[in-house]
Amino acid sequence: MPMPAEIAQQKMKKPMSPSILEEIGALNEFPKLQANFDPDKNWSHLYRIWLNHGFWGQLNLDAGVLRIERKTGKSDDQFTLKIVQKAVNWEGIINTVHAQIECSNDSISSPMSWTYTSRFTDIKGNDVPELTVSHTVSIDNQTVNMDINGTRKSIRTGGAVTGDWCLFDAVQRLPFDKSAFTKFAVLEGLTALKDKQRLFYREKQIDGFKKISLPLYSFFQLGEGVLPYEYWLDKNHRLLMAISGDRLYIMDERAEETFAKEVKKHRGGEYSWQNKL
Repeated sequence: MPMPAEIAQQKMKKPMSPSILEEIGALNEFPKLQANFDPDKNWSHLYRIWLNHGFWGQLNLDAGVLRIERKTGKSDDQFTLKIVQKAVNWEGIINTVHAQIECSNDSISSPMSWTYTSRFTDIKGNDVPELTVSHTVSIDNQTVNMDINGTRKSIRTGGAVTGDWCLFDAVQRLPFDKSAFTKFAVLEGLTALKDKQRLFYREKQIDGFKKISLPLYSFFQLGEGVLPYEYWLDKNHRLLMAISGDRLYIMDERAEETFAKEVKKHRGGEYSWQNKL
């Protein structure tokens, strides 16, 4: 049932959280617990990317999908993350990112080297090659060495560094207590270095839901130059949701299906300017 317009247009006056998402109808359930889930082994997570623009119902969108796959390495001290992220823009322009990250099996899943490609397709689904960006990157002696479309760039890190997608893995291996506190720099989008980040355990939430009976555990990330991140996990340490500003990553087995429907709304559907004339 659609939200009444007088409610949908009201401004949010509470910080975003899983229980607030349930209240406004953006979250009905989480995937069932996986009793045998082990964050140190192979796994694959699928997330729906949902945007909130500050209102209870107005302008909220399912704007993308993110898949993160973890593969253990030949040795116990490293592993690989494979990333596929798709985001839809107005009129159905789609940005697709593929990344493969070789990580160290430490407390922040430090990236050692990676490849990254960002591509766009137009409103008809055709590639736009002039917008393609490719990175080949390695970290050596606290220096990030980048090759971006043939242009070389180096960044000094000065200490421990990780990536925003790497933290989706790392947070699953931290204990649910106050000892889980770490400092680092983060490469936002695997490109922009943001220093003086802190990640710490925050709380256990066991109530606040109307339909979902699932205890959740949260970690909080604060630092210079980035919006705060809040990570919500189930009791088996599986990351169910990450919240940062107006962007939320919600574990959802139907995320691909939802994304396909959203693209149709943009490409000549209810969001298209062609239907506003």
